[in-house]
Amino acid sequence: MGLGELTLLEVLNLSYNKLVGMIPKGRQIQTFSAESFERNPGLCGFPLNTNCSHTDELSPREQEDAEEKREIEWEYVSAALGYVVGFGSIAWLLLFCRSFREKYFGKIEVVEDIFIARDMRRRRARMAATARNRVRTQ
Repeated sequence: MGLGELTLLEVLNLSYNKLVGMIPKGRQIQTFSAESFERNPGLCGFPLNTNCSHTDELSPREQEDAEEKREIEWEYVSAALGYVVGFGSIAWLLLFCRSFREKYFGKIEVVEDIFIARDMRRRRARMAATARNRVRTQ
């Protein structure tokens, strides 16, 4: 956590510490007076009257954050690329390769037949159990 990110400070006195650089911008640090930073000739920025000659430059933490935001997250790129290539390959084969399409849908029909046969066996077993229960209760 950087100094500019602090939110619960009531008192801040950094005077006479030989600090150098730009005072970080933050919600609470901007509320302190110039006396909190006096006798630090290397400091610049608000609330001091000393302007920073290098206002375009970022603090090391800000530079690091900016670099992290610009960095490409290759895990996501590779996952998306793999998905697109895999899906595109299957779609292309189904659309443009007749032999692949026939084999693919043939396998789908075999799997479908297996599920139908399993379902029919379960129904027969359930009906047989129901018939046995009826015979016992009569």
